[in-house]
Amino acid sequence: MIEGIKIVLSVFVLTLVISIPLGIIISFLRNSNNKLISIISRGYILIVRGTPLLLQLIFIFFGLPIIGIVFDRFAVAVIAFFFKLCGILC
Repeated sequence: MIEGIKIVLSVFVLTLVISIPLGIIISFLRNSNNKLISIISRGYILIVRGTPLLLQLIFIFFGLPIIGIVFDRFAVAVIAFFFKLCGILC
């Protein structure tokens, strides 16, 4: 039980530390005067908010190894939560 709590807290802390600064940057890019940057950041937000977290987890864990990008389970959880939280914060 203690090991599980340690893992959950470490995923939580890593996700917050990484996603809050990037979410702020993406929100500034969304309001940019450059149309291309604004469209790309709005597209990112639309995709991340529009897909369920479980689908993102499955894509990262099972889809990316098809093209040669492999992560362990902990990294997949941090990456998926990171992208999801960045999209929500914007």
